[in-house]
Amino acid sequence: MNRSTGKTRKEALFIRVPAPDNTAEFHDATTHIGKAMPFTNPKATCGMRVTPDAVVFSLLHLTKRAATGLAAKPLDLPRGPLARLERRVESLAELDQKTLVVDYEGVEHRYEIERDPNGVLELNSVDEDLIIELPRSAVQVTLSLRSPISNRVLIVGFIGHVGKPGASEPLRRIAAMILFSISQLTQFRILSEVETVIVPSPIRAGYKPAVRKAADRAQVMLPVWLFNDATPPAAIAQGNVAVEIDLDQANHVTGRLLYNFLPDENIAPYFDAYRAIIDQTVSAVVRTYLGDEEIKAITVDIVLGEVSTGTLERLRDALLTMTTGYDFTTRLYQAHVDR
Repeated sequence: MNRSTGKTRKEALFIRVPAPDNTAEFHDATTHIGKAMPFTNPKATCGMRVTPDAVVFSLLHLTKRAATGLAAKPLDLPRGPLARLERRVESLAELDQKTLVVDYEGVEHRYEIERDPNGVLELNSVDEDLIIELPRSAVQVTLSLRSPISNRVLIVGFIGHVGKPGASEPLRRIAAMILFSISQLTQFRILSEVETVIVPSPIRAGYKPAVRKAADRAQVMLPVWLFNDATPPAAIAQGNVAVEIDLDQANHVTGRLLYNFLPDENIAPYFDAYRAIIDQTVSAVVRTYLGDEEIKAITVDIVLGEVSTGTLERLRDALLTMTTGYDFTTRLYQAHVDR
């Protein structure tokens, strides 16, 4: 560990490699520093440094040529880039949790961060967005945001290709692609509370986003009985919560399906306190029905936009196992039984 500043608490190195399902996952390669590359087909490297005020990440997307060069020498942390990123911390002291600062070619651009209850992040432009003509060389961008759970600043220095040279890309889309990439790293995902990222579609003349029809959705009406946390618990409200599986966003690394909830009007005033336990319950029931391997495969299909009719039916069947409803406190649940 480099302790030259007296402030570094932890350093680590991660390598992203292809998984059998054609996705890619980060693996901790810290114990291999100073040794040969342990993987045959690395796709990216990410160095991490933790200090009392920040966690900085140096993310490098590898070309085939760069991967070959990396395999020819002992692994090492990108200490120079990490040190440069760490020096940014002081200038970001006033950064709030709703703002992403994107530094491109020495100019800062700010975007509003929006997270939904599932941890799906979307970026909104504060000012007119910058359109970039992609160079032949790698793009270098630095992203900064504040962790909602540790209050440290998270800084991501990125180097890599994000599209075909000469193509025009909005900086917001580039930033979203980088956040999506780094969100596959568990450490960043936990600190940022980002499960996945909505990457805007490329700008094309006449492009219109597809609207999912009711026949293409996996949803169910879940009867719920809400109780307080007293002993014995007292009834608070009874009604229905519409549950829909998000077929546009998922995280294939965690293998977690995301759910959207719409409570009845009489349930809505209490719903926020029960959202977490209802989400946990639905997740557990669906996982028990489908199994870990099938859910992992489905999340990959969702990420790739390739949800088949058969998959849709399997998800609906899983949801239909819950139609008898559940009793909930804010911490516990049980299948409802008419008394």
